[in-house]
Amino acid sequence: MHLWGDSWPHWDQLYKSENNINKKFEERTGLVLLSKEKYGTVRYEHIVDPKTKYSFADTKDNWMILKEIVFEEIEEYPEIKDELLSDLAAHEELIGIEIHKHYWRSA
Repeated sequence: MHLWGDSWPHWDQLYKSENNINKKFEERTGLVLLSKEKYGTVRYEHIVDPKTKYSFADTKDNWMILKEIVFEEIEEYPEIKDELLSDLAAHEELIGIEIHKHYWRSA
């Protein structure tokens, strides 16, 4: 977790990666990924069909495409792997138990 103004040197890479992920996702699916940066991590919120503007397209297939794109981005920017992957890792069935357990702990 990072706070704005701290000495973490990868803010520009994080924002560039978030934009790259959104752009690649739209190119591959025709859908819009709603994401944001929060505490120095990318939060993947919803997948939206731009034709209807309000219709969520949060299907497993679309999340699998997002997973592929995130891992492509990690290949390019391994130094921000945790920041790109931690929110996606909440989805155990999508990401796998090992990665899920690395980022998320049960109470």
